[in-house]
Amino acid sequence: MDILAIAGSLRQGSYNRQLAEAAGAALGRLHPEAGFRLLAWDDVPLMNQDIEHPAPGAVARVRDEVKRADGLWLFSPEYNHAIPGPLKNLIDWLSRPVSEAEGQVLAGKPVALAVNKCDSVGPTNPDVYEFYCLGIGDLFETSAVHGHGTGDLLDWVLENIPEDSGEDEDDDIIKVAIVGKPNVGKSSLLNRILGEER
Repeated sequence: MDILAIAGSLRQGSYNRQLAEAAGAALGRLHPEAGFRLLAWDDVPLMNQDIEHPAPGAVARVRDEVKRADGLWLFSPEYNHAIPGPLKNLIDWLSRPVSEAEGQVLAGKPVALAVNKCDSVGPTNPDVYEFYCLGIGDLFETSAVHGHGTGDLLDWVLENIPEDSGEDEDDDIIKVAIVGKPNVGKSSLLNRILGEER
């Protein structure tokens, strides 16, 4: 298993990078056989259809990294109450077809977007709508602290992740992302899923 983490902030010392590194360390303790790496993407240019084909070298490199990964984790900060522009730009590149013959690198990869700190029950929380603009995965409103929505998320995981047959498999890889604003409970959700405090 090879997990590629994307820290949504380009700043080297960002909390999101630290969270990604902590998640990688936890993964290493739980599954020593798993590989974990952080994507370097600070050289990806702004999305521009005039330079889309052939893609700039940085974009081609990032796409290759995503294609090689068995799993994709996103750790994102909030910026002015929205998804950061650089991260949205990266996802724009990843969600575009590579060429006329090859589709986007995210195609066919199940992705769950757990939007945490949705503590109220009832109508959809308006804070989650911005996550739909990413155009990837199934969105789940969750509250790790109160347990709201975690059942639906776990049901999705059970439906989409095949049971381990004990054999190494390259097909049917599931991608899961925990994406959220700062201090929205991404760590609490991870702790709830893992069943232990991190």
